[in-house]
Amino acid sequence: MLLIACGVAVILAKHYSGPLRALAESHELLRKLDTSKAPHMETRLRELAQLEDAHGRTCAALDSFARYVPRDLVRELLERGEAAKIGSRRAELTLVFLDIQGFTALSERLGPERTVERLSSYFEMVIGCLRKHGGTIDKLIGGAVFAFWGAPEDQPDRCQRALTAVLDCHHCIAGLNKDLIAQGQAPLPTRFGIATGTVMVGNIGSPSQINYTALGHDVNLASRLEGLNSHYGTSILVDGQTHRCCEHMFRWRHLDTVRVKGSETPEPIYELLGTHDVDHSDEADWAKRYENVLGLYRSKEFDQALSVLEEFLETTPSDISVQRLAALCKECRIRLPNDWDGVTRFLKK
Repeated sequence: MLLIACGVAVILAKHYSGPLRALAESHELLRKLDTSKAPHMETRLRELAQLEDAHGRTCAALDSFARYVPRDLVRELLERGEAAKIGSRRAELTLVFLDIQGFTALSERLGPERTVERLSSYFEMVIGCLRKHGGTIDKLIGGAVFAFWGAPEDQPDRCQRALTAVLDCHHCIAGLNKDLIAQGQAPLPTRFGIATGTVMVGNIGSPSQINYTALGHDVNLASRLEGLNSHYGTSILVDGQTHRCCEHMFRWRHLDTVRVKGSETPEPIYELLGTHDVDHSDEADWAKRYENVLGLYRSKEFDQALSVLEEFLETTPSDISVQRLAALCKECRIRLPNDWDGVTRFLKK
């Protein structure tokens, strides 16, 4: 009887140990937010079947939860075994706002169902590009995305990562728009605003509802820069701090110095043109000539600046930034305000 009991115990142990081992391995992966390998056990033991079902539901719930908030944040909470709670810290982040130009008119024309369908594929591509370079997706607002680099994990190369992600995203959107136009559909032109600075980042909200986000002047600046693209006919505008961090890694055009709404501090803004991986000597020469004209304008050499700008308009008559600077030179040549300092003031977004 003792031998029979031992044999039955060994058989039962094998029936229990295998599924339990699989559950333990899956749970370890779950701590790393890997929900792709939920165990499937063929067992007649009711308790193990119930345990497997409960574990599978947990995997599905956690996978769904991780889609609403940054995965790195969820992974960090799982590693520490803590619940999310209100709290923030000061950190230097690189912040990116991007938005579809004319989204309101587009959504009205397409209708709600087609708008959601179009945005689904658009966001899948955009979010994929941003996450591929380590970006944290904060929120989606209509046709806009807010993302940042430098939290929850510190990224010493956050500026470079963000700019590379934006260029990658811009390239992918250009390909998408080309396909949409070929199909007779409206394109999705997208504008980007990028700023770097010290902000407050963390879980912000109430005990019952929190959001992992960033707050501060530079968050507003990135949003303002995205909107300023419409005034200059550009797609990617960058603040001075981001430019200083990666000045020699990318190609730029110093576009203007502005005061945005809510700030009295002059901010130099730059158009991000691309990388140095291929020859863009013509574009670099044109950018340099524009910057020289901008210098003439700020030195009050309006006639000389206007002469060069008129040459620009003969070759690029549709360039909004050149049109704008030419109009400012004509206006200042007629009447120069007493408080004029060469800085463009934007009272609206």
